[in-house]
Amino acid sequence: MNVLECSNLTCRFNGTVALDGLSIEIADRQCVSVVGHNGAGKTTLLNAICGLTRTQVGTVRLNGVDVSTWPFSRRAALGLIRSFEDAGIWSRLSVLDNAALGAYGLPLAEARRLASVRLADVGLAEYEREEAASLSLGLRRRMELAKILTRRQVTDARSVLVLDEPFRGLDAVATATMTSLLRDHVIGRCAALLVEHEVERAQQLSSCLINLRNGRIAPSAEETEEAADCLQPGISGDGRSLPAVRLVDLYAGYGAAVVLRGVNLSLLEGEAVHVIGPNGAGKSTLLRVLVGTLRPLRGRVEFFGRVADALQPRVRLGVGYAPQGGRLVKDLTVRTHIGMAKEAATQRSGLSTAFISAFPEAEGLLSRRAGELSSGQRSLVALWTALATEPRLLLADEPGAGLAPDLRRRVYDFLRMEYLKQGRSLLFVEHGPALPWARPAPLDHGVVR
Repeated sequence: MNVLECSNLTCRFNGTVALDGLSIEIADRQCVSVVGHNGAGKTTLLNAICGLTRTQVGTVRLNGVDVSTWPFSRRAALGLIRSFEDAGIWSRLSVLDNAALGAYGLPLAEARRLASVRLADVGLAEYEREEAASLSLGLRRRMELAKILTRRQVTDARSVLVLDEPFRGLDAVATATMTSLLRDHVIGRCAALLVEHEVERAQQLSSCLINLRNGRIAPSAEETEEAADCLQPGISGDGRSLPAVRLVDLYAGYGAAVVLRGVNLSLLEGEAVHVIGPNGAGKSTLLRVLVGTLRPLRGRVEFFGRVADALQPRVRLGVGYAPQGGRLVKDLTVRTHIGMAKEAATQRSGLSTAFISAFPEAEGLLSRRAGELSSGQRSLVALWTALATEPRLLLADEPGAGLAPDLRRRVYDFLRMEYLKQGRSLLFVEHGPALPWARPAPLDHGVVR
């Protein structure tokens, strides 16, 4: 008997067809991968399976039971276990207690005991007592896997793991580690449904590949390109002397863990800087300090020659921020997000209009709620929202992550050829090799080399 059966799933959002009569089956111990471009319906499929999105037509059967009208909590009790692409954590809880959340319903001591074993399985035993916020993205992904494995251990039913882009944002070393962990603890041990952009990686892990296109299963999977192939050469800044941002002897961290150690970095007006480094190097911590959500332990941050207080609203200083994964308010429409961003703008330079000219497909999302968007659409809207504040300096956390190759190329072309006009500046974090049109800032163990 199949562990998971989806029949004729059809889902529409305001007239837009996200799933169009989709049917799939997953047997016990089988891993099936879903690939496809942004907006193809991958995230909607996962949400429909988990009960987070209601379909207009179709049924979902889990371990032989029709769960089409069940909420996520009831489906989870029957063996459905879901991870999320943004690796959500309880940042102030310990790594052990985050993993122990997978054993909800058990006494705390027993939940912690089971989670401790799973953390050792994924190589995180030494981090048990650390705050989850102190972990790099790669380690957070492993903590999320430990939580999933803990949940699988306590459920009585045959489990199906639904993994939403577990490799997103990981560098080559962290990707290899996650691949090995999935092979050791998931593949061939339970049913699994994996969403992944890279076809080659999906083929390495799965016995069956499903290529989605416009909510339907396409005849065959299309090859995707590596991120580095999607970036075109260009020019960097105009060399004017006034720094858009300047970091002076910056130290920052979480509790007793010091992550940034004496960072000194300047970015001139009209210049692009690409912060590169492995997971755990301190890239996300650096952005948090710049954005103002983390107060530095020592040192100072200057924007356009003015020292910035940690809690000072950055938008008033002419600084915009596009977070990784598009952290949007799920119940608000895209139109509302863009409208609020425009209200916060301190100048009018036409960036939002230029963005729509470059990405006309984004205009069709205005009436959609953020919670209805695919991961790629959320990333695009997050960038649009940041640009709508008309920033003189744009901070972007992996603006190409999760995007299909053609869209990724267009995003970087826009940033290089349109945004960097008129002395605007760009500081972004992105995995992959340094780009020829941006000055590299290698970050290693909390120090810019």
